[in-house]
Parts: sequence; C-alpha cells; structure tokens
Amino acid sequence: MNTPYGYTQKEAHNLPGRHGSYEKDLDEVFERAAQIDNIVLLYLKDVASQKKYMPQAFRSCRGILALEKTFGLDRLVAACTCASLMRVYGYQDVIGILNRGDDADFLPQADQDLGTNLSLPHHKNIRGREYFLKSTTKTNKNNGNK
Repeated sequence: MNTPYGYTQKEAHNLPGRHGSYEKDLDEVFERAAQIDNIVLLYLKDVASQKKYMPQAFRSCRGILALEKTFGLDRLVAACTCASLMRVYGYQDVIGILNRGDDADFLPQADQDLGTNLSLPHHKNIRGREYFLKSTTKTNKNNGNK
C-alpha cells in the first residue's frame, strides 16, 4: 500500500538477506533490555510505540541498547530514566542526554553523594551540634559543683 509522505513497507524494499519480521527482532531487543533493567525495557517499549514504522523502531531500540558499550550500564539506565521524564523517545535524544551529562542526577552515585553533603557550611555564626554538646557538659559540671 502506498501512502503519500509516509513510510511504506513492501517485500521488494527489504534488504538482501533480510528474512523474518521486525516484530520478532524487536521482541529479542526487549528480552535483552529486560535483562539489563526494567527501566530500559519500559523506555524501549515507549520508543517502539512512538515510531510508526517498525524497522525504524527496531533500529532506534537496537541503537539505544548499543550505547551501553560506549557509556556503560549505569549511564544507560540513568539516561533512559531521564529521557522518560523528559518524554523524548529516540536514539538521538538518548545520546544527546548522555553527551550533555543530563543523566548525572539519575546515577546511583548521586544518591550517595547527597548523603555526604549534608554537613553544615563553615561560618562563624553557625556553631553546630558539637558546640552545644560542649556547652551543655560545661553547664552540667557547673551545676554539679554548686
């Protein structure tokens, strides 16, 4: 069926050596994504549902999974999380997030860093817990001597 200004799919247009359906290949991509993380699986399913042309969906999902080799597993999961929240669905979107470093807030180390940065800033008017512990022990000693 020919659709003006849209994607059409005919057997004659398939690449030589291409045997089988993209749906089967896409299911294999989904299985691989499920082995990585459910976040990646859900994101790739969203990517596939956004694409109207099945070969385009397959290539986009396969390309996103291939980013693991370049950026690592943690960054891929973080980028998929970030892309889901931004509601952008495609290979170029994910690689843009990774190149800009927008995924940094979603990395597992980001949670650990927040726990260590909870100390008070250094300033002469900020005394902190240690100051009050010292002053209460002095008060208790003075009260005991009376």
